[in-house]
Amino acid sequence: MSRSWPFAGGGIVGLTAGFEGLAQHVVLVERDPNVAAVWHAILGGQAKWLADQILNFDLTREIPSLASEFRLDTQAIAMKNTHHAKMTELVIGKDLSFSTPALAAWLV
Repeated sequence: MSRSWPFAGGGIVGLTAGFEGLAQHVVLVERDPNVAAVWHAILGGQAKWLADQILNFDLTREIPSLASEFRLDTQAIAMKNTHHAKMTELVIGKDLSFSTPALAAWLV
């Protein structure tokens, strides 16, 4: 089973070398074009824009339908915010088989 995660795995070494000035040039390789797009936005000066998009995301009825259209899994997960208020968040991904009731309970 193949999974894609929104981080560059062992890329922390390259990222650290680049940000700490230990290397003049760093190449990060990512097979998943969607994950690569996230890194491109973050490292290309669009980190604030991306963060604003995520923070201001408004779940509408069209989102699960759109996710389904692109063959993405969706699952509602119970969570608590920083003020400990219980809420439900929608997780969207290519493969959410890792999401178990135990994980959902841990997030609450």
